[in-house]
Amino acid sequence: MTRLTPAPPTPILSRLKHRLSSKAKRYLHRFAWGCGVGLIQLALALSPTATKPSPAADKITFSLGATIERSISVESLEIYVSEGRITEELKPYIDYIERIDPNATTQIRALLTQRADLDVVTVAQFAYTPQGEYLLNQAGEVFRTGARLSGQKGLRSAAILSAADTQTGLTILNVIQKFPTPVLRVDIRRGLSIVNQVGEAFERSDAALAVIQQIALENATKEFPDDTTPGELTALATQPGIYSVRRFSLNLKSSVKPVDVYVPQVSSFSTFDSSKGIWPTVVISHGLGNDRRTFTYLSMFLAAHGYAVVNLEHRGSSAEQINALVSARTNEVVSDDDFINRPLLVSDVLDELEQTSVLKNQTIGTIDFNNVGVIGQSFGGYTALAVAGAPVNLDLLRTECPPSRAIASSIFTTRASKVRSPSTP
Repeated sequence: MTRLTPAPPTPILSRLKHRLSSKAKRYLHRFAWGCGVGLIQLALALSPTATKPSPAADKITFSLGATIERSISVESLEIYVSEGRITEELKPYIDYIERIDPNATTQIRALLTQRADLDVVTVAQFAYTPQGEYLLNQAGEVFRTGARLSGQKGLRSAAILSAADTQTGLTILNVIQKFPTPVLRVDIRRGLSIVNQVGEAFERSDAALAVIQQIALENATKEFPDDTTPGELTALATQPGIYSVRRFSLNLKSSVKPVDVYVPQVSSFSTFDSSKGIWPTVVISHGLGNDRRTFTYLSMFLAAHGYAVVNLEHRGSSAEQINALVSARTNEVVSDDDFINRPLLVSDVLDELEQTSVLKNQTIGTIDFNNVGVIGQSFGGYTALAVAGAPVNLDLLRTECPPSRAIASSIFTTRASKVRSPSTP
């Protein structure tokens, strides 16, 4: 048996490949990918759909196991959505749904035609990110082709084509209509399994919230130091602070983006009490798609009440990163490295700020770098826990997440030892 082997690369291409840096290779990859998206958009814009017909789903088959199947035509679904008329083949399904919930059919009609406000570039970009491919892979196990193959690629193409449809846009019905095989199979068992998994996740979240609420209620009845009552602490949220606030926007070696520092300011040196001018510090870590200005209001409030506040911007998961994804300048929502870089940035910025002389003067006092707290929202909550020394539960990750995610987490644990721990001076 003859084995076919690819032709060896030419010497010129080999030399060029070795000379390209990793950064240049990534740039060329993204440039080529962006050109590909642009060509797709150009083809969609210049080619009338009437002149280039493509396969589309005309029947939906619901499967329950290998032998039980029921089908309806996409046309019946279209008639019901647009006219509200129930065809004979659709009637048994509608009757069954209405017995469960009389209002469900109205909700289904609205859900099928609800338009997502997303353009074709945004949809195409997200569909090729690791997060998008993971979601499509899960959905592809439920929505399959007529040959019972995964519908992942079909769903991706249907979603992109739907987003490119300027009249109807990205709707569930439009995705069904543009699914590229005549039959769209819906695996009910697999779908119910995913629904159950999601339900269990919500139940675990509710149970965790219930525990937190119980702890909060128990502590609300306890006495606080210095004869402070819970009511007085609550009132602090509406009381103006006694200090004016000074903001420094600093360019540091440890951060690609500027770092904003908010510091209480006394009126003059003559009234400054050095024994009270050592400010405890709060670091604020934003969530995915935000930036260092998101929590300006909280920074001003805390500084007015006697705290120095450090606002960071995590470049790999900021608003700029999401804008780059939408505008086709990157193909990642957030990189795995950001799980490592986020807590390291907090530690490195604190170390550098401690050596910054501008934060040591007579009118703002001294920042106490041995008394630091971290506030985090969403992804920033993870950052705060990581900085505080919370370990990664690798066993749980291996159980709940794909292997690639567990590998990324194991890398995190080996590098997380560099992060400043609470006991580090």
